[in-house]
Amino acid sequence: MGRFPHVLALTLLGLALAACSSEERQPDEDAGAAGGPSESDSLLYVGPHPDDEFYAAPLFGHLCRASDWACTFVVATRGEGGSCGLPEGCDPDLATVRGEEMVASAELLGAELIHWDLGDNGHYEPYPGDVEDVLQLWAERAGSGAALIAMVQQVISDTSPDVIYTMDPRHGNYCHPSHRAIGALVVQAVQELGGEAPETRMLAAKWFEEGAFGFRPLVPGDPSLQNFDATVHSDHLGNQAWLYVLRVLQAHRSQFDVSAVTDEMFLGTLAEHKRIWWAPLDAAVTDDPLYGGLCAPSTF
Repeated sequence: MGRFPHVLALTLLGLALAACSSEERQPDEDAGAAGGPSESDSLLYVGPHPDDEFYAAPLFGHLCRASDWACTFVVATRGEGGSCGLPEGCDPDLATVRGEEMVASAELLGAELIHWDLGDNGHYEPYPGDVEDVLQLWAERAGSGAALIAMVQQVISDTSPDVIYTMDPRHGNYCHPSHRAIGALVVQAVQELGGEAPETRMLAAKWFEEGAFGFRPLVPGDPSLQNFDATVHSDHLGNQAWLYVLRVLQAHRSQFDVSAVTDEMFLGTLAEHKRIWWAPLDAAVTDDPLYGGLCAPSTF
């Protein structure tokens, strides 16, 4: 494994992605069957906005509820750059409402919540790839780029997780700059910790609602991808762990109107789309053509 400077070309932090050459990478023989790292009992999720935990809700619910893992969610922003979808409005403001929704979601999934306020500058549509703008804002709020990285490293030290989940800076699930920025930030923080860093996994799927609900990996040809089968039974829900996605969406009412979606409808998703996907950081490569040009303009 080597370090390749400026892989993501984020000049603010000089972020680097742990990588091996594409020739060295081999398919993971266990991909598709992994539910969590073996002999682990704690996880840290670092995400950009309230509601983004839904990308791994069944996995988090399964581990934090059914398996009694010690789980901590760190959410970087209050999501004030979005819009309020509540018919009654968001009182006193969107940030407060989304913060309350995040508290409810973390409780549902069995996680402790650490909610930062680094600033949400929007970039919701279109997604131009302004990752540097997001990181600049966050660094200003933190005091500096180094202080921003130190915030992540401190929470890693405080929680001592066996595994970290975050967004993939190569695509951010759907090229959202804040998603890519939080992934890049966590990658940098983990890299600086060196051999002391926990295993890190980057969420790799995109949500879709065309005629049904589910997740699809953005780069299905990546042989390193692993996934969790969310059809597993949850005693907490009395049904498939897949329903954690719907429950989280219901918790975030200001962002998702799923009032007309019944459990039966949601469970009708094809089994192949009821999977939570991630890419292991230690298998990421710097020159992978599979990831080139996913987000335009490309910043890596």
